[in-house]
Amino acid sequence: YLSRLPSPNSELKASGREPGYRAYQAKCAGCHGVGGEGNAALQSPKLVGLDKTYTAIQLQLFKSRERGSHSRYGKQMQLMANTIKDQAELALISTFISEM
Repeated sequence: YLSRLPSPNSELKASGREPGYRAYQAKCAGCHGVGGEGNAALQSPKLVGLDKTYTAIQLQLFKSRERGSHSRYGKQMQLMANTIKDQAELALISTFISEM
C-alpha cells in the first residue's frame, strides 16, 4: 500500500519546476527513462533507489574517465557526464535520482 502512494514531491517534480527534475530530464532521461526505470534496449540500468552519494561518485568517475572506458555504453556515459556543468548540477541530479 505504502509503495503505491505518491511521493510528497511528485507534483513538484512532475511540474518541471524543480531544478533536479529539469537537469535529470535533460541529461539522463533519454537513456535511463523519465522515471529512472532503465532501458534494456539501450543497456541503460534503472536508477530508481540508488543512493545519492553513490550516484554522485559514479558520475564523477565517468566525468574523469576513470569509469566507462571499457565499452561503448560506458563511453556514452562519459560523454553525458561531461555535460554536467559543475558540482552543484551533479548534486541536483544525484539528489533527484535518490528521491525517485
